Amino acid sequence: MPIDIDREAGVLRGVLTRRGLTHLGVIKRGKALIVQSGPAECPEPEARLVHLAGRSWRLDLRHHAERWEQTPFIGDLAELVDAALGIGRLADDRGAWAGNNPADTSDPSH
Repeated sequence: MPIDIDREAGVLRGVLTRRGLTHLGVIKRGKALIVQSGPAECPEPEARLVHLAGRSWRLDLRHHAERWEQTPFIGDLAELVDAALGIGRLADDRGAWAGNNPADTSDPSH
């Protein structure tokens, strides 16, 4: 069964909202979801979640040279958001989890 990228984008938006990451947006690019920050007129790509198969995704991060770099992280969308947070990505402009307790990573989708 082909992936419903629109539905998956909604799932990812929900995960970001539950984590308090309301400063981030999600756009679709083929079978990938791009997490971006900044204003709509000048968004900054932060992470790319590439669909592999079933519920498996791979986390790619933006390299300083503005290229995507694959990471070893593979999992569902919530796991990859947590992985990115764990390595210091996707934080708000203060470097913190916007409005969330970092110890609280529960997700009802698991």
